[in-house]
Amino acid sequence: GLLPGQEKIPPIIVSYKNFYPLEEDFGVNYRWGGNNMRILVVNPLRETVKAAFFFSANSYKKDRELQIWVNGTRVKNMKISSRERGFLGYAVGDIILREGINEILLYTLQGTGSLEGKDVSIEFKDDMRFEINSFLSQKTKVGGLKYKYEIKNNELALLFYPHDQIVLMSRALN
Repeated sequence: GLLPGQEKIPPIIVSYKNFYPLEEDFGVNYRWGGNNMRILVVNPLRETVKAAFFFSANSYKKDRELQIWVNGTRVKNMKISSRERGFLGYAVGDIILREGINEILLYTLQGTGSLEGKDVSIEFKDDMRFEINSFLSQKTKVGGLKYKYEIKNNELALLFYPHDQIVLMSRALN
């Protein structure tokens, strides 16, 4: 189907690159990132949106500067603190996400450190999300992004067709 205009379905993270697999400690899921971490985010709406990016993080052994790039444009530099245990919450507002696939690059100037044979920089709690703040145009594009989704056995399967390509994504909801 086509998503109706002005619908507030949030952008969906569909891929993590240069991240290690999810780990669990004391009931908290997290993943370590290396450097030049990339997140692919799908905006399933028919128009460009302004969104906020929320995440919880902890820098490995020292504070790090994190650069956040969206579709090739640097949008924010921020300090990620190093803590002995736990995470701090962060929010980045005014992220412009176009219709379809968007690439978010997370780059640390201070590089990585070695932890149990892994090159790591920042530990991210499994709570990354985007929330729509506003729509950048009042008119809806003709055609729109075609999609189909199904939720079965606590997993989301999303099939969408951006720019005449087919993309299939599946993700556990828990």
